[in-house]
Amino acid sequence: MQDKQRSLVGKMAIVTGAASGIGAGIARLLAAHGCRVVIADVDKVEGRRIAEEFDGNGYFCHLDVTSEDSWLALMSEVNRHWGAVDILVNNAGIGSAESIEEVSLDVWHQILEVNTTGVFLGCRCAIQSMKNSGGGSIINISSALGLRPLSSTPAYGASKAAVVNLTKTTALQCAEKGYQIRCNAINPGFIMTPLLENAMAAAEDPDALLKGYSDLHPMGCVGSIDDVAQAALFLAGDESQFITGIALPVDGGMTI
Repeated sequence: MQDKQRSLVGKMAIVTGAASGIGAGIARLLAAHGCRVVIADVDKVEGRRIAEEFDGNGYFCHLDVTSEDSWLALMSEVNRHWGAVDILVNNAGIGSAESIEEVSLDVWHQILEVNTTGVFLGCRCAIQSMKNSGGGSIINISSALGLRPLSSTPAYGASKAAVVNLTKTTALQCAEKGYQIRCNAINPGFIMTPLLENAMAAAEDPDALLKGYSDLHPMGCVGSIDDVAQAALFLAGDESQFITGIALPVDGGMTI
């Protein structure tokens, strides 16, 4: 194990939406560098399968990020079985590709509830655990579309822009109170996740679809799950101990 990751050995991490995609990638990388990882998701089957990969250092907990009661139950279970939380990755999220003229009010509310309210509840619960145990790192997965809007994603973009501001206000609160809790956001561009792979499989011209997404990034390609996971690994550890309140683009230059 490389020296720069030793600060993570034995740390307790929760990753929401970790049954697939970016969340699963972050959970795997944290576990590979010594963390005990709670897979928090609504998908019990895939969540338990991911947790079983970690040789006793993984644990699945059901979590509906939109429910305060579900968050409180998760934190109680984690504290009882694993101890204090050191790292929280608020990754769970949903999306929609409909313009402001097309998106329904129900979809708008659902996206804001999962993507923004879910992060708010996670930050608040993590603070209560971390401030009494010496601090920690909160990492919120936002999006490049929270920094650079597309007309086709008003609900998703608004929810992710709110996450950036929520990250900064959380970072300020924790710093001003002396909690030793850092809070940062990661803003990925388009990433090759199972969701994108499924969209390509269903497209009439998958190559054209991929090129369209790739062309949004000056580097000329979409990113990988590991690109985002490596950023989360850095923000989780002591190597980023003087970094708080940032929105870190991992986007191939999309937001330049």
